[in-house]
Amino acid sequence: GKFTGKDGAIVNGVPTYRTIGAGLEAVPQNGIGRTTIFVKNGRYHEKLTVERPFITLRGESRDGTMLTFEAAAGQPTPHGGTWGTRGSYTLRIIAPDFRAENLTIENAFDYATNAAKPDSEATKLRGSQGVALMLDMDSDRAVFENVKLLGNQDTLFPNAGRSYFHKCEVWGN
Repeated sequence: GKFTGKDGAIVNGVPTYRTIGAGLEAVPQNGIGRTTIFVKNGRYHEKLTVERPFITLRGESRDGTMLTFEAAAGQPTPHGGTWGTRGSYTLRIIAPDFRAENLTIENAFDYATNAAKPDSEATKLRGSQGVALMLDMDSDRAVFENVKLLGNQDTLFPNAGRSYFHKCEVWGN
């Protein structure tokens, strides 16, 4: 079932959080060694940046654990302006030695519906790029094991460092 307790509550000897973002925020700023965040099956509607090194996100199952968000380049942000391609990510890694295992990362922007609109339609979004996974800035030695990336245009944006993908799927057009 879904955890409804207070973030950080100890469940079976382990600090437990309602969101992936809350789990990431709880990682000590100057932590020593690797921190693994186990993510139970479910849909997590979050837009996240991993800023600390040596973080592992380990899903309960690749197809059952989904991180999803639906930002596209031309959409307005809550803070003014638009996301732009670089800001349209669902998950952005900007620190070294990140690892993801057994989960799906999705940019759920409805690209096909938007593309089918006539150019004259006022609601047609011009910037329809939507990044699922972005590796940027200080990202290096990022490892992805049994991860599925779902999106349309710019699903995977490896913009920095080295990365290794093993038994992964990237879906886009």
